[in-house]
Amino acid sequence: MGLLEAHRAMAGKTAVVVGGAAGHLGRGTTLGLAREGVNIVCCDNDRDGLAAIVADVEALGVTIDASFADVTDPASLDAFYDRVEASVGGVDILVNVPGGVNRSLFDKTTRDSHARDIRLNYGYVVDSCHRALPLLRKSGNGGAIVNFTTIEAHRGAATFAVYAGAKAALVTFARTWAL
Repeated sequence: MGLLEAHRAMAGKTAVVVGGAAGHLGRGTTLGLAREGVNIVCCDNDRDGLAAIVADVEALGVTIDASFADVTDPASLDAFYDRVEASVGGVDILVNVPGGVNRSLFDKTTRDSHARDIRLNYGYVVDSCHRALPLLRKSGNGGAIVNFTTIEAHRGAATFAVYAGAKAALVTFARTWAL
């Protein structure tokens, strides 16, 4: 199958895009999937971005269910997945976008900042994949999972210690789970 056929084969599928309303990566991913005819269920912690993405996706002729969720709060992410399960049942594609860092020398960081960086850059992805797995199986199509990471996952960089470690864990998690 060539690239054009692969794109056409996406039409009618359903994608969950965590962090899919705002920012270049999240918004761009959602719009790119919608342009291929993929129906979207997304969450984000940017309420203005959520309002804007709904109008833009609907203008492309596909459905979207967009809701607020904060991936650093496990209960918020669970509530989002409860909504996904109730509204669409099966899912064909999962995309995990959120991440970020507050750069600082390690001796200036705290346990709380470590926990937040690990949750935002790795922990929520584990939870998201765990919640999405039964929905991916329910679709009966095998599914696809995309987790965004960074070059910092593969090299050391000053002021990125916990962030880089969390992203490296994400890379290894994804590789291991793929096996």
